[in-house]
Amino acid sequence: MIQTFQSFWGIKRETTVGTYNAPALAQDFMFVTLGLLEFLIEDNVDESYQGIAAKEAGFYPGWRYGRVTIEGPVSQLPMPHLWRAALGNIATTGAGDPFTQTITARTAQGPSYTLVNFDGTQAPAWSVQNARLQSLEVRYVENKGMFTYKAVFLGKYPVSQTKPSSTFDTAPQYVPYENALTLGGSANGKMVAMTLKIDNECEPVPGSTGTQDVNDISQGRITTVALDAIFAPIDLTELNFFLNNSQPVFSALFTNTASHTLTLQMSKLAFANGTRVTQDKPYIRAAVKAKGIQNATDTGPIKVIHLNSIAAGGY
Repeated sequence: MIQTFQSFWGIKRETTVGTYNAPALAQDFMFVTLGLLEFLIEDNVDESYQGIAAKEAGFYPGWRYGRVTIEGPVSQLPMPHLWRAALGNIATTGAGDPFTQTITARTAQGPSYTLVNFDGTQAPAWSVQNARLQSLEVRYVENKGMFTYKAVFLGKYPVSQTKPSSTFDTAPQYVPYENALTLGGSANGKMVAMTLKIDNECEPVPGSTGTQDVNDISQGRITTVALDAIFAPIDLTELNFFLNNSQPVFSALFTNTASHTLTLQMSKLAFANGTRVTQDKPYIRAAVKAKGIQNATDTGPIKVIHLNSIAAGGY
């Protein structure tokens, strides 16, 4: 019997699209609490009339590709891989630890990745290449749990590759209480839960290569940057952002260690339909639905600033 604790997931940006690039360093191995590797093969059914009662007279597998879903805690070293996969551009600055990873919206198709899963069923490991990110979600819930992520990638059909040697970052993970929120230029300590989701146009592209494998994975526009948050209001501040269409600056600063921080910045946050005040709990809650909107400050709908120990070229 294969135990789940024996498994691991690695990620590495490809230098040549579709060519295997082995994860090797601590930032290349994700902390995963749920991993799902899907083998997706199109069903083609012959439904022609052949003088028989059966509607399905033949079955032919069609185009094939892979889908990867991973979930786990938000961490210091691996997460910039996911932020860059979601947004596209990264600029690393600094002369030493901490280096500043500034991740912003792409101006062309985003980078492709190799995802490697060792689960013990395939000797030595499964690899999904030419992978691009379809969605990334980070969240924490009210009063319990970790600050977590969920990422979904589409890539080429999984194949066998050499099992890499895994190594994991030993720095502490980010936790919800580390968040110091600034909203509309003022400190706001009233947010008790949040879910931030980045969605991309992402789809497999068939080809004429004489094989079942898709030719590429297309990653187009960032379709939405959506925030769902719960506040414990003491006045109309949060509701008025919706009622007045104020579109404030949102900046969530997570300080893990003194110099290793994570900032989620949306300089134009539009509070949207569905924002409301609820009275179904012991204290009043403002349930907020909002969207990050394109702006010059963030050069996109959102900017992520991640300080850690990784120098330029690490992502």
